[in-house]
Amino acid sequence: MEDLQVSTESSRPANPCGLVAKTVFNDTFALEKESGEQIAIKETEISWKTDRERKFKRLEGNWTEKQWLDVEDEHFIVWMRISGLPQFRKLWGRIEQDLEAGEYFLNVQSNYDVSFLEAEKWVVLSNTNVLGGDNTFLGSVY
Repeated sequence: MEDLQVSTESSRPANPCGLVAKTVFNDTFALEKESGEQIAIKETEISWKTDRERKFKRLEGNWTEKQWLDVEDEHFIVWMRISGLPQFRKLWGRIEQDLEAGEYFLNVQSNYDVSFLEAEKWVVLSNTNVLGGDNTFLGSVY
């Protein structure tokens, strides 16, 4: 993942603006087998297609002079889709291969500080089918 942060003058308007954009989640992850073989994590097509194609577009011209974040970065787009509940999951990537039984190591670059929020971060590995992902949270709430 490329660095989302772009330098701009502090006196200029923030674009994108708002608290959600300012607190964008920026941790990164890498998965590898015990042997050291890297497992590819696909970080594209993780956001809604309509958001990618219609809602989040860079400004014309040299956008890096006008925007402090790359609004076309899919991690940013996923983050900007607001959750209606205080506990939520955000898709970070997809592993598009079957994982054999064995030991794996998840390397986490923890950039997103949650201490001021008194919150926790969790990593959830889940599988999906044609009806979507496994989500037992709503069933336990209602």
